[in-house]
Amino acid sequence: MCAAHSAGMPKRMIRWSCILFLLMAMPGEAHAWGLYSHVVYTHSWLQTLPLLPLPWLGAMRRYPALVLAGACLPDLAVVSRTFSHSHGWGIGQQLLQTRNERQLALGIGYNVHLLSDVVAHQHFVPTFEAKWQHDSLLTHAAAEWAMDAYLQTMGIPTPSKLLRIHRKIIVESLVPVVQCEPPIVEKAITRLAAADQALRLSRIPQYLLHRYRRLDNEFEHKLAYYRDQVTLALHDLPQLLNGDFPSLHAEHVNLGMEQLDDWRQKCLQDTRLRPTRAIRAFENYHHQWFNQPDS
Repeated sequence: MCAAHSAGMPKRMIRWSCILFLLMAMPGEAHAWGLYSHVVYTHSWLQTLPLLPLPWLGAMRRYPALVLAGACLPDLAVVSRTFSHSHGWGIGQQLLQTRNERQLALGIGYNVHLLSDVVAHQHFVPTFEAKWQHDSLLTHAAAEWAMDAYLQTMGIPTPSKLLRIHRKIIVESLVPVVQCEPPIVEKAITRLAAADQALRLSRIPQYLLHRYRRLDNEFEHKLAYYRDQVTLALHDLPQLLNGDFPSLHAEHVNLGMEQLDDWRQKCLQDTRLRPTRAIRAFENYHHQWFNQPDS
């Protein structure tokens, strides 16, 4: 075996070992955008100076890093079953019911994550399941991690850094909401930060972006389209922050297999036709569910 080939083997083994580790960490089904994507979307949203009530604007301006950290929190479900309902609307709303500005900043970021995930789970993931004709956890994770690499931006803190720096206030804010012991929350934060750091060090997102570019010459155009779709979706955030729950879930598409296949094909067609709004969180689609918050 040549030296170059043998030198490449450990890197490939490490990369795929990381993939296996990260996939094993995901209970049941994966969540939507990668953590880094959520931080970027939230950072971009903060730069727009959204029209919100003064108490919320004050918290955002004083604690922007906590808004970014809050955008990481729903994905604690990836590493802990204690947070298995973290993508329901309930936890995000409870975090907003406070006079503590730091907790309020976390709650705003939490809700940005959820609304962004409506685009991901209702349209982005079905598109790539249709494109690659595969609905596995690996397809789901690969699409979101490729988006992480596409959105890579200098100067934006990583999720692992945000979670570690703000661990104390995160624990203090989440314990009464999820009603569990502080060490359980702290352990979940530590695990999620470690998983995110492992993903960054592995450079798996960059590898996947490079690979998909070669397989699909429209791939980056699709990613750009979905980046813009999230930006449009976040225009509706004031409704969510005011307690108006979207018609669509942030976690999954609630359809039978035959309907789901049809929906995937429609989503794939949308990426070719590129309607201005591919999905609207507050629209009561006939194939969706009651407009009720999750517990």
